Amino acid sequence: MKRIFSIIYLIYFAIILQSCVQNTKEQTVIFEVDMKAETNVKSVHAIINVISQDNQKLELRDEDLDSIYKGEIVLDIPFGEIKTKFVKNDSEMELTDKDSRVVKFSESGKTVYTAVFNKL
Repeated sequence: MKRIFSIIYLIYFAIILQSCVQNTKEQTVIFEVDMKAETNVKSVHAIINVISQDNQKLELRDEDLDSIYKGEIVLDIPFGEIKTKFVKNDSEMELTDKDSRVVKFSESGKTVYTAVFNKL
C-alpha cells in the first residue's frame, strides 16, 4: 500500500512540475527608429526589457544614411511581448517621464517595430 501511494505521489508531482514549465517561442524582432528630428546623432541603442531577465542593449545602425536606425534581435522566450526604450549617444534616454514602449510579437515569429525617437 505504501508503494502505491509513493507511485501516485510521483505521478502527481511529475504532472504539477510539467505544468509549471512555459513553452518558449523564437521571435525575431526588427527595430526601426526614425531619428530625423534629432541632431548630433552618433549612436542609437534599443534597451530591451524581457520579464525576469536583465535588460539587453541592442545597437541600431543607419547603414543607408536615411536617419532610420535599424537592428535585429532573436529572442527565445515564453512571453508575447517585450518592453523597450531607445537611447541616443549612450546618454539621452527617450520618454523619460513615460512608460516603456510595448512591443507585441507577431504570430508569424517575425515582428517589425517602427517608432519615432521620443514620440509615442
